[in-house]
Amino acid sequence: MNINKEVMEQEARSFLSVLFILPEVEKVQIKDVFILSMDDNRNIKKGLEQCYHDKYSDVDINVYLRLHPNDYYDETPIYKKYFSRLDIQDRIFGIIFQKRVEDKEGMRICLNNGIRIDFSCFCRCDETAKLLKYTQTSIEDNGKLSCKYDFEKADWFWFVAVQALGKLMRKDYLISSHLAHMLIMEGLVTQMIIRDNQYNTNFHRYGYSEKLEYLKVETTYINEFKIHNDETYNHIAELLYEAVFSYDELEIKFDTSYVSRLKLFMEIWSEYIK
Repeated sequence: MNINKEVMEQEARSFLSVLFILPEVEKVQIKDVFILSMDDNRNIKKGLEQCYHDKYSDVDINVYLRLHPNDYYDETPIYKKYFSRLDIQDRIFGIIFQKRVEDKEGMRICLNNGIRIDFSCFCRCDETAKLLKYTQTSIEDNGKLSCKYDFEKADWFWFVAVQALGKLMRKDYLISSHLAHMLIMEGLVTQMIIRDNQYNTNFHRYGYSEKLEYLKVETTYINEFKIHNDETYNHIAELLYEAVFSYDELEIKFDTSYVSRLKLFMEIWSEYIK
């Protein structure tokens, strides 16, 4: 795995190549630079230069959509329903969907190779626009991106995990710690659901002296990822590892169709510290 400026550009161009053939897409931007076509190399590079600061950067891509009223007033974001139109459904590590506010909606995507895309859609309603079709697999039919609680939450969890890791690498200890604690809390929620299923009730007058899964994680594995004489960094690194390791284990217990993402996350982490 390599995460660098060149790979970011490759992934951006690959994504743009799909966007430019979608009939609902009217305009495309990278950051605030409009891209006229796939051959508009000057503006593509200009936009990517605005995005790239280091290997922890994401690509900001905006599209302007013209939607038939039936699509415009359907669930948002529209590409949650028609996700396969973007042709990345088999390459998702983590994703957060953002519902429409006024005319803006979108999603935050982390690909399996660690490249992140902040994808925003600006929508307008047009009765003359063609209806989007169900000919492609919708997200509800895709096992990796099911809208069930566990998988939707899992996609959210792993995106936030990479986000927390990036903040840690940039020494933003406040936000990285905050995000790591959010991930710990998500693991606790999963553990509580497993308990509810075990006892067939969500009412528990008293607890059962449960062992907290994240406290059982052995953190010596990440000693090589730590920084000498930076206790805060190392504390957050341990917390983040406890969160992702325990959550991954819990999800495997919670749903046998869940596929572990821990190994891939650790590959991203290894690449981040190079």
